[in-house]
Amino acid sequence: MTSTGRSSAAFEPNLPERAAAGMPVLVPEQVLAELEIAARRAGIAVEAERSREWLVALLEALTTEDEWAYHAHHGIAGHELVLVDFDPAWTNLLREIGQVVATPDSANVRAGLAIAGSAALGRAHPYPSDIDYFERVHITAPTREDACQLLLQAIRDVIARAAEHAGFRFEELMLGVANHSVLRWTPEDFARGAVVVASDAGSEVTIRLEEAVAKPGFIKLDWIVDRVEVGGPWRVSKVIDATWQSPNGGIVGLDGAIDGDYQQVYLDADGAALAAAIAGILKDGTADYVIAMEREAAHYAQCRPPDFVKVAKRLYNLCRFTHRFGEALFLRELFDEPAARIHQVRVRLELAPQLDQDDLLHLQRELEDIATEVSRWCEEREAELKDRCLGLALTEASAADQLAALAPVLSSAASRAFECCLRAHPTIADLIGEITARHPEA
Repeated sequence: MTSTGRSSAAFEPNLPERAAAGMPVLVPEQVLAELEIAARRAGIAVEAERSREWLVALLEALTTEDEWAYHAHHGIAGHELVLVDFDPAWTNLLREIGQVVATPDSANVRAGLAIAGSAALGRAHPYPSDIDYFERVHITAPTREDACQLLLQAIRDVIARAAEHAGFRFEELMLGVANHSVLRWTPEDFARGAVVVASDAGSEVTIRLEEAVAKPGFIKLDWIVDRVEVGGPWRVSKVIDATWQSPNGGIVGLDGAIDGDYQQVYLDADGAALAAAIAGILKDGTADYVIAMEREAAHYAQCRPPDFVKVAKRLYNLCRFTHRFGEALFLRELFDEPAARIHQVRVRLELAPQLDQDDLLHLQRELEDIATEVSRWCEEREAELKDRCLGLALTEASAADQLAALAPVLSSAASRAFECCLRAHPTIADLIGEITARHPEA
């Protein structure tokens, strides 16, 4: 982590004032001592100075009255707790890809692009598995129907523009709702302008794009980006939160709700200004966000097979926003362990068909490096993972089959390693138990 260059001495003399104001009171040395104990129990390493820097930066962020922050030097903006974890070293890459997938402004459409997911938390997640964008698309139109059609045109324009860039391949659009499920559009469906789904009665129904956008639901676009100059291949996604401003000035979400800004880092001043304006009409949604993170964590802990890597990511977001900063620090250290690298590599295996021989050899060496670290943190039953990684001989002809067989082994190993470490931390283990009890059907 890049040092903030700030000393915790700026905070410690203010502890009485912070306590009187009901603000979190943290003594870095105490938190770090507790972290060392928990990490030793879980068998993971601790970078004490990096952890201290994070605590100092976090405490400074919490001294401000406004949760929204703008960093003029890097030209980024977002929730103060998110910006603490954003790695500016990623900015140029994220902007370069973002320029291709962003919605351009027009007379009636304004857009603000942000990075979200693990890539927005580069200082906490050094091994992001993909690049996720979030975009506010704000539409001014006489009617809601007009706004929906403008939204559809904006989506068409983005997909067409991205197709003109070498290395960008459109994979899927999620748009519309039928039978209580989100509609998924393949490139062929999208080009045809219609998708065929089963009705409640079991017969086939054709839904046109113009009909689907009238009830947009969750909107998401997916690409595979295979360009060496941007570190590809990557899975790149963009979630759209579309709002409509009517002639009387009222603003509503086209899907019935307006998302809060709890995971996003906006990449330019205009987008940040739009987001700040939209956020200004929202009530504090922190409690709703925490519940959403609880539900997602409970889902991934209870699904079969479980995915405790995703549980840990949701818990990190939850712990930051509920001021469980000691637990958040532990999770940060866990994201720096070999199991996190396994999760990242597992996702990249899905992109093997896009890799040339040099890329495959690089991936093979990375898997061999992971295998040499396995004995430090894995159980005996992970011997299969080590043998598989060391026994690879990847070629363009054989890679797809070999890596397809390896992917579930990697996924299972990463989840088990994360679960073992999470349950070794008594407070986090209790938190998982509480969350799954509150959301048994998640």
